[in-house]
Amino acid sequence: MCRWFCIILIFCTLTVSAQTTTNNFAATHLTVDLIEETDVIYSKGHKTALDIADYDFENPSMQVAEINTTRPHFGWQVTSKKSGFYQTAYRLLVATSPSLLHEGSADVWDSDEVADSSCTGIEYRGRALTPCAIYYYTVKIFDQKHRCSAYAAPKGFAVSPEPDEASALLPLQKTEQMPILITHPNRSLMLDFGKDAFSQIRFHFSNVTPNQPITVRLGEMSDSCGVNTRPGGARRYAVYHFTLDSAGDYSFVLRKDKRNTNPNDNESGVSPIFMPQYIGEVFPFRYCQIEGYNGAFLYRDAIRSSVHYPFNDDAADFSSSDTVLNQLWDLCKHSMKATSFCGLFVDGDRERIPYASSALINQLSYYAADSHYSIARATVEHIINNPTNHTEDILLTLFLAWNDYLYSGDDFILKKYYPQLKDKTLMFLREKNGLIYSGKGITGIDNFQKIGFRGSSISDLIDMPDKSVVYERGKCNTVTNVFHYKALMLLADIATAIGNKFDADNYKSLARETRNSINTMLTDSCGIYVDALESSNKSLLANAIALNYGVPDDLNRGIVRNYVLNGGMDCSVYGAQFLLETLFDNGMEGYGFRLLTDTSSRSFYNMVSSGSTLTTEAWNTQCKPDQGWNCACGASPANIIVRKLMGVEPLSAGFATVSIAPKPSSLHNATLQIPTPRGTIKVIFTNEGKKFDIHLEIPPNCRARVQMPYSKKCVWVGSGKHHFSESRYSKM
Repeated sequence: MCRWFCIILIFCTLTVSAQTTTNNFAATHLTVDLIEETDVIYSKGHKTALDIADYDFENPSMQVAEINTTRPHFGWQVTSKKSGFYQTAYRLLVATSPSLLHEGSADVWDSDEVADSSCTGIEYRGRALTPCAIYYYTVKIFDQKHRCSAYAAPKGFAVSPEPDEASALLPLQKTEQMPILITHPNRSLMLDFGKDAFSQIRFHFSNVTPNQPITVRLGEMSDSCGVNTRPGGARRYAVYHFTLDSAGDYSFVLRKDKRNTNPNDNESGVSPIFMPQYIGEVFPFRYCQIEGYNGAFLYRDAIRSSVHYPFNDDAADFSSSDTVLNQLWDLCKHSMKATSFCGLFVDGDRERIPYASSALINQLSYYAADSHYSIARATVEHIINNPTNHTEDILLTLFLAWNDYLYSGDDFILKKYYPQLKDKTLMFLREKNGLIYSGKGITGIDNFQKIGFRGSSISDLIDMPDKSVVYERGKCNTVTNVFHYKALMLLADIATAIGNKFDADNYKSLARETRNSINTMLTDSCGIYVDALESSNKSLLANAIALNYGVPDDLNRGIVRNYVLNGGMDCSVYGAQFLLETLFDNGMEGYGFRLLTDTSSRSFYNMVSSGSTLTTEAWNTQCKPDQGWNCACGASPANIIVRKLMGVEPLSAGFATVSIAPKPSSLHNATLQIPTPRGTIKVIFTNEGKKFDIHLEIPPNCRARVQMPYSKKCVWVGSGKHHFSESRYSKM
């Protein structure tokens, strides 16, 4: 009897132990529709200390990240100090009050225990949430031994009064800054804020003569007289005149620019992204010059309010032994923050319109610079519904949608827009030979309706305007057809991700047909790609993009590789994204590194040396006389550093698995910190003498495939800290 009692007691003890709550791991950083700060209330660009329960849906001075669906997606990060930790299950509770977030008490939804390691894109499966209401959720997770964590601190969120199923966005934020330098050219006040930003400004004048006239100049460039009043091209300058009546605080409403504030006034028939009323108009400037004021003026008497999407300055970091590379990182990271002023990825201040071609670079570089994926998600959705006037803008929509899924781990965009994404491949232009003849332009209401285009005509972009680049366009262009091929391959991946195997097989077959036709009809006798069916010109970009997306067959791959090698930067800042990807992914990383860190007039560093503190629209004014100084299409170094040089890329959705394959070339050492939906990844390497050393930190619930740069040896590791080394003279 005693023996059986002991056995039963041991069994009960083990059963209780298996369900015991432990504090050794936890679910943290809870998100709703990719947003962590759903419980933060803003007021006119500034965070408040109000609780989400205090949010008033009808108060225009309050802003919050309203969730635009009654069936949101949840996410979290797993924290644990134990190496190799991964989640095996979760249980999620949703309630109308934090006090009800207990098992058996949750009045909205209890998922029960779900055997799943996923921690992103968890779809709400309870009854539809009520619009104009506040909800709370929490989650607990289980480890490999079926031990569970405590429930996470509750996360509150507000459901929009009129849910339209659109992606949720945080309110825009203002960051207040004093000038870093004040000088006095020509007896004026010259204020330098250090970096360009889309901003507003206010002053305090303490010594005022009644009816005192004042002139304020704002600009992105300076000269010996102060603000450069003739910057040229699309670089910005504005002047304001007003009168001081008495001592005190002064501000003024910035003028709107017809180029980027007129509805539907462009060839694409889409409206610019307008600044919300709670923020007001902004203007890009680094310098402010005040003329006509002779009183005392302190640094605190001028406050610039820069407007941007909420940005975590500490989320990502990079430093290395190469000073040029470090400056490019700083330039691109600041550009990601500053050019987010509309709450979507726009083409700087030129038109304030999201273009897929620019947004692709913006998307990848924003992933490299910050942890807020929601702005990228909302941009992708906007572009799907508001296509612009270049063929590539339509095709690259597939790239944007796939990146959203691959990085976030959430299939929201893929499932919601799958029918539209099928049309974005431009299959309706496809000829029997598998090629699209888009160089003759896309016309016809029926064709426009297929892709949701509201303009008058669509034409091939090929590369962004650059007077020094020669590309012979024809009716059937190689670059466009390579993008068509890749779009079909991505659509096959998308179909697989949402469980449509029939479509996946069909689109792979169509992609093979296109690839075969490109290789037989758009190459010369040596296997080099020509620009178009009717052309004999062989541009660098046509060959680089074909190589980048795996179009050449085994016989011609080496030939095309050698053609691309040493071709210089014979493309625009937009084309450089694809060129650098090609070089780093095809064994030419040494040359890619030299182009990335080049300091000639046709280089990314020229953006810095020319005086801009945001990435520019072109290499220099000779390439594009009307270029702007605030366009994120020039920010590809940020994502190239992270994805190719440091080699950190997701292998599966949401970084469940990740590739870490650094390609250091001649770089002596580098340190990277990069945010992911599963936590921060850290990579530190030294590449000196005879030895290559790498130290890694992988977040919980994540596995990494590490490839060494010299031996090409691969090893899989789980979460935790890892160290590997090899001889720099290792061979495959």
